[in-house]
Amino acid sequence: MTNSGLAAVTKRRQMLIARAAAQRAELAMLAERWREPIAAAEAAFKLGRVVRRHAAIAVLALAIAMRVQRLRVVAWSGWLLTGLELIQAIRKRTKREAAQSPAS
Repeated sequence: MTNSGLAAVTKRRQMLIARAAAQRAELAMLAERWREPIAAAEAAFKLGRVVRRHAAIAVLALAIAMRVQRLRVVAWSGWLLTGLELIQAIRKRTKREAAQSPAS
């Protein structure tokens, strides 16, 4: 290979290295927004592996979730019952007031 051929190869190599560096920088900027979701997915996979190894943890988590869900249903039903009682009391009061007031 002659000196001019070697210089052309060297120049092309430098150009390709610079292009690769620019592409790496662009890829790093694009990948930055995915860093947190990927970390969350990785943590979920790690948790899955632990739960898979220790089945008792899965059973305990399911029991706690069912208990929390039941408590949430009980709380909501309590609020609903209170609301219905208030509505019934208001209706009774308005009916009573309507019956006591003189007809116009």
